[in-house]
Amino acid sequence: MPATSKAQQIATAIAEHAPGKLYARNKGMLGMTHQQLHDFASTKRKGLPARAPKAKKAAAAPKAPGMPVMKKGPQGPMRSMLAARMGGR
Repeated sequence: MPATSKAQQIATAIAEHAPGKLYARNKGMLGMTHQQLHDFASTKRKGLPARAPKAKKAAAAPKAPGMPVMKKGPQGPMRSMLAARMGGR
């Protein structure tokens, strides 16, 4: 499987040849087999983007139809008023 970016190709080359110089965030690469590391590291850099594009997150559907979606619950007096209305849940 080829690397998808220059950064990934460089990181796997370091993991393959000098694992002690890897950054802590890339230590997970040490779990890959030597053949997998070689496949990623041997990818030609020409034509690769500097960084891989971020994956888009799917929009979360509302839990109950007709109900507003709140990212964070109400705070302060609004919280106690809603708790009283809902029976103290």
